[in-house]
Amino acid sequence: MVKIITGLKNGDLRSALAAKEEYFEHAPSEEFRGAVRQALKKAKHRPHEGVRRGRIHLDAPSSSPIGKLAKAIA
Repeated sequence: MVKIITGLKNGDLRSALAAKEEYFEHAPSEEFRGAVRQALKKAKHRPHEGVRRGRIHLDAPSSSPIGKLAKAIA
């Protein structure tokens, strides 16, 4: 991403993309590959309660601030 932004600002995008960087040529270590495998595994399912529904009890006119809040939520 940095190469693209720098290439666009300096006007040499084609040469920036064609240049080889040596850090991309190294093979990943076993430790790195294991970490990637662990990150890509599916997470265990955790049960959840779902959506809770509620209502604001209104003992006030609908033009009051609590009445407006009740209208906005409902």
